[in-house]
Amino acid sequence: MFAIKARILTATLIITVSLTAGGCFFSGTSTLLSQVPAELQAVIDDPNAFPADPNDTLADVTAGTLIDDLGGLTGCWGTYGDGDVSVEGLEYNVFYEVYQFDTDTGLANRWVLTPSWLFIPVIIVVDEGTYELIGDGRIRITLERYTFTNMTTGLSQQYTDLPDTIAVIEKLVTLSGDQLLIASPDYVDETTGEPLGRVYTRFDCPE
Repeated sequence: MFAIKARILTATLIITVSLTAGGCFFSGTSTLLSQVPAELQAVIDDPNAFPADPNDTLADVTAGTLIDDLGGLTGCWGTYGDGDVSVEGLEYNVFYEVYQFDTDTGLANRWVLTPSWLFIPVIIVVDEGTYELIGDGRIRITLERYTFTNMTTGLSQQYTDLPDTIAVIEKLVTLSGDQLLIASPDYVDETTGEPLGRVYTRFDCPE
């Protein structure tokens, strides 16, 4: 049974905490980002076209199940989580996320934006790397760069030469037409034991 939780406290934050806590061991390069990347902006402009919940096709599918050949991964894939509401009536856990794959070059990029909440500013995280198929319904992503940006200030920290414990990520993937189900094998539903995934919808990559 498919289960999904729209939580941002996942591998993205684990990587960020690991890098920032590492101090001089993982010192990054300071950069500037003045505007939202076009890939994310496409999802922000029409979030309802990118629901993270499963459609009828993928509702009962376990991530990693082979439906369409993963040679069709090439393209941009977006998802939007409309979040939860706290007891105080504040919305949180909202996120916009995009993956881009290219089967010819092995490119694997990801962009994530989390809006401002309380004292937390708008954050954009960018992963840049490559991927390879390592089995039916399973890929391995290797990060070459990881960039964390505070959009209130526009200041970014970019990290390269990441250790394998951070840079190497495995994902369970199921492709079905213009829908892509992605999950981490390390995060499972406590009740069902099934991997927790999100559905991504294909869209034209910005030029």
